[in-house]
Amino acid sequence: MLQNAGGVPFSIREETDLSWLAPYGRVEQVWDGLTSGNLVFRVDGPYGKMKVKYAGARPLNYSGRPEDAADRLREAVQKYMFRHRAIPELLTCGEVNDGRGFAAFYRWIEGESLHPYPPSERNWEALRRQVPLTLLTMMDDLIDLHCMLAAHGYAAGNFQDSNLIFDPVRGTLRLCSIDGYLHMPYINRSGRLHGSPKFMAPEEYLKGSAIDERTTVYNLGMLAFLIFGERDLRPETWRASGGLYQIALRCVEENPDARWPSLQALQSVWRAQVGREML
Repeated sequence: MLQNAGGVPFSIREETDLSWLAPYGRVEQVWDGLTSGNLVFRVDGPYGKMKVKYAGARPLNYSGRPEDAADRLREAVQKYMFRHRAIPELLTCGEVNDGRGFAAFYRWIEGESLHPYPPSERNWEALRRQVPLTLLTMMDDLIDLHCMLAAHGYAAGNFQDSNLIFDPVRGTLRLCSIDGYLHMPYINRSGRLHGSPKFMAPEEYLKGSAIDERTTVYNLGMLAFLIFGERDLRPETWRASGGLYQIALRCVEENPDARWPSLQALQSVWRAQVGREML
């Protein structure tokens, strides 16, 4: 069925009360096709522009229980307590709709997804046209973010370019969601995990394998190749230095033991190499 939020129509299995959303401003857009059980709203009002995630309804592409989606969102917001410039700032969260749902309010991140709808490579192409220093800063920000998350016990999960937000005006690349990140130690008990094949490490397909910092090292290595090179890893398509190519190549070794052993190790060698090249 169709419902509307502040005049913006969206699809839903059954009508849900959104009157609790009105004090936060005007709804500008609704994302109703998520499989997580969340509805997502872009709202502009007295607290500025925000992204609001709400669990407690029955979205069209979600067949599970609303209570389970709300529990997952309550757990997910804990990851945003560790603030970093490369993820949205969590402004507040709590029970809404008389306790029938849970909502999280984030400061809005300007920019465009690297996997827009309908699918297109145009944003990736625009990103790669940025000057080298901007691209290096983007990569450094995301390595630094994952170092911080690893220090608090989290490995990347559901890493995909739909969650990567590129802002060509500010020259930034940020993650709009880390909800699917995994608390270590984590064992792959399902086989193929959630995520984009562009970035996924071999162990993310292998039941019984450990998902840890070395998995995130792989994800970031593939990100580096998509920013500076090509997915086939050929050196002739790499647009940064040979030293950075070798660092990225070690990230994407098939055997986790052959990769950089930690995100801190990756950050140290990457920054040292960039520093030498800036002299």
